[in-house]
Amino acid sequence: MANPVLAAARPKRIDAAAHAAVELAPHATAWAEDFARERERIRAVLAALAHDVQHVGSTAVPNLHAQPVIDIAVAVARSEDSAQAAAACIPLLKPLGYRELGLRAAWAGRPLERRDGQGLAYRVHLLEAESPHFEDGLLVRDHLRSNVAARCEYQVIKQTLALRHAHDPSAYAADKAAAIAQLVVQAHVRRAFLKARVRQPGGRERAVPAALALLLPPSSSSTAPSP
Repeated sequence: MANPVLAAARPKRIDAAAHAAVELAPHATAWAEDFARERERIRAVLAALAHDVQHVGSTAVPNLHAQPVIDIAVAVARSEDSAQAAAACIPLLKPLGYRELGLRAAWAGRPLERRDGQGLAYRVHLLEAESPHFEDGLLVRDHLRSNVAARCEYQVIKQTLALRHAHDPSAYAADKAAAIAQLVVQAHVRRAFLKARVRQPGGRERAVPAALALLLPPSSSSTAPSP
């Protein structure tokens, strides 16, 4: 029986023509600056429609190899019809050079992409403000930023898949979605554990279970966080 979590994470269709090959590049510090500039352009045209604009995906994680694609999650401001508000953003973004992609997975929202002509792409994900997928993107990003073991494991998975599907971006994205689904689970577990006051009677801190130790940053791997 198929895992419903992984099945939901898999995109239904990807515009394969947009990427002829899967190539991972070392992290570039300029990606953060590229995002900051693009965020201002997006905010300028979306104005009040954009409740929040965040850099997500692998290019938002230092020391992680990635395809040169700046993933931008846009939480569309809450309204009576958030789906309609997301649709209203599309014609505003098109003059900036964005075009809609043929990918309709729930986690991706309504994706649009533009290319700068120098090998860098910007991919905007329009997500309803109440969608859990916006928060999941931030959780996974922060989990990978703060956890070396998780980041290294994910990088190995990506590099393996990039070699396996070097000329099949759709297959690469589909297989990588399973790894991302697991990262979402890890990130939620880690957040829940860090928030918990895990103390034994008498005020002593309880040791972190071995199964959770790899999910926590080094400073938290021996004991639970202090309240």
